Amino acid sequence: MINFFKRNKLKFKVMSVFFVMILILIAIFFPLMPKMFDYPDNTYNNQFQWEVEQANYTVQFIEITGVIFITYAILVFIKLSFLNHLEEAIKNNDVAELTKIRKKLFKVPDELYMLQIMIPSIGVPILYSISTGFIGVTTLKVFIIYASFIIVIGTFTSVYVRKEFAKILARLNLPLSSFEKKSSLMSRMRYQVIPLIIVALMFTSLVGYSVLMYSKSETNYNLYKTLLKDEFENTTYSSVDELYTKVANINFPSENDKPFIRYPDGSFHGKDKAEMEFSTFWKKYMNEFSIPNDTMIYDYYGFDIRGAFIKAMVNNEVYYVGVQYELTSYAALAVFGATMFSLFVLNLFTLHFSSGSLAEEVKSVSRGMRQIVAKSRYNESLPVTSNDEIGELVVSFNEVQSLSKTYIEEIQNSQNMLIERERLASLGQMIGGIAHNMKSPIMSISGAAEGLTELVSEYVASIDNPQVTKDDHKEIAKDMLDWITKIKTHTAYMSDIITTVKGQASQLSTSNYESFSVYDLSKRVDILMKHELKHANLDLQITIECDPTLKINGDINSLIQVINNLIGNAIQAYNGTPGKEILFNIYSDEKNVFFKVVDEGCGISDEIKDKLFKEMYTSKGKNGTGLGLYMSYSTIKGKFNGDITFESTVGKGSTFTVQIPMNQHQVK
Repeated sequence: MINFFKRNKLKFKVMSVFFVMILILIAIFFPLMPKMFDYPDNTYNNQFQWEVEQANYTVQFIEITGVIFITYAILVFIKLSFLNHLEEAIKNNDVAELTKIRKKLFKVPDELYMLQIMIPSIGVPILYSISTGFIGVTTLKVFIIYASFIIVIGTFTSVYVRKEFAKILARLNLPLSSFEKKSSLMSRMRYQVIPLIIVALMFTSLVGYSVLMYSKSETNYNLYKTLLKDEFENTTYSSVDELYTKVANINFPSENDKPFIRYPDGSFHGKDKAEMEFSTFWKKYMNEFSIPNDTMIYDYYGFDIRGAFIKAMVNNEVYYVGVQYELTSYAALAVFGATMFSLFVLNLFTLHFSSGSLAEEVKSVSRGMRQIVAKSRYNESLPVTSNDEIGELVVSFNEVQSLSKTYIEEIQNSQNMLIERERLASLGQMIGGIAHNMKSPIMSISGAAEGLTELVSEYVASIDNPQVTKDDHKEIAKDMLDWITKIKTHTAYMSDIITTVKGQASQLSTSNYESFSVYDLSKRVDILMKHELKHANLDLQITIECDPTLKINGDINSLIQVINNLIGNAIQAYNGTPGKEILFNIYSDEKNVFFKVVDEGCGISDEIKDKLFKEMYTSKGKNGTGLGLYMSYSTIKGKFNGDITFESTVGKGSTFTVQIPMNQHQVK
């Protein structure tokens, strides 16, 4: 049970707000309805009503309100059932499900609002008509009363539901691209304001109509009472026929008036002597209130039907001559209807104009923001054209714009510093590699020079020595050529180093787009990483599983820096453990070339996996900038139209794969 309440917490909160609103409106409408319907005094909430309807006003009001509340509760549970999967979708970051939920969060408040208005507002008058068997002005009154009741509650609960849904929407971590504009501010304003306008007009008309009927009730009663007195007061009759004759000759104000004669036995007869049927309420009210107090007769609750009567004596028996008449003026109803319709049209036009004007102001602000974002002109600001909330929004946006400009400049400066730091780190790495790679050939050349020097000295000494044969001279020349060959080999190697380093150094500031082979790339990678690999006592196994002459178009130096960065990370993954291998495989398919760097190091934790390629993250503390993989990913995406993917298991190692299309479009 506790889990059920937790799972449906929002639904119960919404129903609680609805219930509180019902209680507030009950306090207003409960004493107001009898006045609006002109209930006869002393006939409701007492024994009289129990005998007429087997219920009283309070019970009826509570029953109808209960039906409305239960209906709303059912609607809430049905329409908000989509939230049952919310927490699971958020936990699993299910974008598809969260997108569906967001659409419903925008849509459901309007649907719930319309259903909670339509069902009770239409259902209650229908039930009233069925229970009373009367369809007319009274049914219209019931509709207006309950429609007003429901629309007011619905408006407040709809606002509350939107506020609660806004809290949920704030929790949904969805990409901006998933947002779809399906509504407009103008339509929302109409949607919520038009029902309130209708309620205001209907309720005002009902109040005006009720006041008119109340005033007309007294006036008409006095008119009919005077008419009956003039004909029947202080007159005795010898037979009932005389009464019928006199009643038949009276010109009543309306053709719809129903003259009657009430016999001593309580039966009613019309002027044609036929028996008439009146409602139980009419007969009971006449017997218990009208005759004892000589007051007007009322028909059923809310009916605009009244009656006047006068006592007539026939052969010492008491008869009552009277007339039942309607207060409803259809001409007045037509005027009220025409007035209400005219006011509605006027208000609708005014609402359309004002909401359109407001929506246009918001649109202009939105358009200005989009233009600034599209053009990346962060130094521009929007003009302030009003001194209301829209103007305040523009001012706030301009303030954010100013701060954004400052932050962008700070970010750019920080980014430049980080990039410079990364460049210096790369430069330091290259200098170390140069020092190591140049040391061996220089020492070899120095040794060769010493050897040549000794051979030259030996040759000079042998020139005048008759014991030195021609073959000895050839042997000395051969040794000198051997040393020269070694010098050429080492100088060629040094030339390769200088060429490679020069290319990488120039890459730090410029880009050079050219065609290069996978062999050229592997050779340069081997030269540049040799020192770092030797220092870590690790071995780099380079395998080319495709044609070594396969050409790639692009900036070879940028690609080398990416590969070196991946190999450098693999070196660090071993955490100083010597004697291990790093695999660098190059292979291809019909469309792409792949460069794979594999290590068996410490691996990458799940926490770090989510941040790779997405932000400048480093796990090296102060020794890292976080630019390595971030810039590598940007380089492969931006300069080669390629991609970098990885697989990693903690404690088992990582595999990074660079994929480059062979005929990629270059971004220069």
